[in-house]
Amino acid sequence: MVPCGLDISYKCACVLCPPPSHCIADQVVTEQVTIPDHLAGAIIGPRGSRVLQAREQSQCQIKIEEPKPDRSDRVITIVGMRPNVQYAQELLQESVRNYSNYEGR
Repeated sequence: MVPCGLDISYKCACVLCPPPSHCIADQVVTEQVTIPDHLAGAIIGPRGSRVLQAREQSQCQIKIEEPKPDRSDRVITIVGMRPNVQYAQELLQESVRNYSNYEGR
């Protein structure tokens, strides 16, 4: 562990850590989550407005796949720095909570 208390297997740019050290805060990660297809509209929003806002606010790439013909769910891929990806997930969860009755894009 380094002074910031994070994993030492990654290079760190934290102000708490003297260089060179390691920190997971600057690591680019990819997270995939699966959602039921009927909730995609709550995340996407009218004309993609909510997912665009989540991308801008979190500074992450967010891709929502089209549903597979034999599946009733969708895969969302989020790519960015670990804290940003966590924030993006929170924003998407908030959209589902607030707009789960939304039926379109």
